[in-house]
Amino acid sequence: MHDDGRSGEYNPGSALRVSVTAGDAGPVLVLAGEADVTNAERLRDAVSAQLASGALYLTIDATGLSYADSSAIGILAGTGRTLKELGGGLVLLRPQDGVLRTLTLLEVDRVITIHAATDRAHKPDRGAGDSPWVGPGHLAGLLCPNAHRTSDSRPPRR
Repeated sequence: MHDDGRSGEYNPGSALRVSVTAGDAGPVLVLAGEADVTNAERLRDAVSAQLASGALYLTIDATGLSYADSSAIGILAGTGRTLKELGGGLVLLRPQDGVLRTLTLLEVDRVITIHAATDRAHKPDRGAGDSPWVGPGHLAGLLCPNAHRTSDSRPPRR
C-alpha cells in the first residue's frame, strides 16, 4: 500500500523516464513512470532546459505517467503559469485517470490545457487580451480567445 492510500506496490524513488521529441508547435516531453518528490528534480530539469532554450509552447505527453504527487503537479502548474506570462502555453496530453482527477481537483486545468484520452479538453481560462495557443498537429485550432471552461459547473475566473 502506498503512503497515500493507493493500492499496489509502493516503490519510493521509482523511475521517472523523460524523453524529448520535436512537435509541430515546439518540444514534446514524454513522461513515463511515477513523478514524486524523490525524482521531481528530473522533471524540473527537463522543463527548465526547454524554457532555457527559448520554448514558449511545450507539450507534455503524460500517457505513461502513472502517478504525480504535489511536487510534480507544482512543477507543471508553475511551468504553465510561466509560459502563459511569456505569451505561450503548456498542454498536457492523455494523462491517466488518477493523474487527471488530481489535476482537476487542484484546478491545475485553469493554468494549463489538458487533453484527456477522450479528447475532452480542459482549457485554461482566457481573458480578452490573451492570445490563443495553437497546439501541435491535431490540436491546432482547439483554443480560441475568450473560450471558457464548459467541462463543469464552475464559473470562469475573471
